[in-house]
Amino acid sequence: MIEHNENRGGYFHILKRSRSHIRVRAYLCAVGVLIYMTGCSSTTRVVHSADPVAPLCRTLAAESHEALEDQMVRIVWRSQWRTNQKEVTKREEILEHSLTRFFDTDFCLPVRSIERATDYDLFDIIRKWTADSDGQSDVLILITIQEMGPRLICLPSPILWVGQTHVAFQMQILGKETIRNQSPTHRTLFEGRLEQQTGGPFQLRSTDWIQPELERALRYFFYGRE
Repeated sequence: MIEHNENRGGYFHILKRSRSHIRVRAYLCAVGVLIYMTGCSSTTRVVHSADPVAPLCRTLAAESHEALEDQMVRIVWRSQWRTNQKEVTKREEILEHSLTRFFDTDFCLPVRSIERATDYDLFDIIRKWTADSDGQSDVLILITIQEMGPRLICLPSPILWVGQTHVAFQMQILGKETIRNQSPTHRTLFEGRLEQQTGGPFQLRSTDWIQPELERALRYFFYGRE
């Protein structure tokens, strides 16, 4: 009986160690999954437009009666932040730097100028650009930034939160149109809105992610790639 009890005690000791190892392995697997998920990010884009969402550089080439290198483009941007937007000044500094960097680096059209506008002077800018007949800019690109920054979404699940960089803007591209014996006018070559969200579980994204994500969205619009 004594030998039987000793063997039985050894059995339970082995069983206890086995369960302990299973718990440790399960814990390590869970930690590994969380680390893997933390490093995973995905991008979701939604485009609202009545026009075909082809690469806009291709659209400009198809609409142009001249070679693209003979065209000139004028970039005008403005912001329409929500009322509770934080760090507006910092975001607009990042925005201006990002737009300058994108349009000054191997853009498909020569850029004449990049300037900021407000809601009050935008109409006047379009009117003067349309009436301008000196050929200094044949294409006008209007960009309205509505959202640009990090977002944290809390979830009632084992994935406690999802961190994202959210970018949303409207874009309108105008081309000049000259009709014989009539005043110069313009027509809309493209008009649409893009909303892009990039991130993943357990990610904490700062404003440092804004510039690369905005440039990715612009490359998608103009070149059809990231």
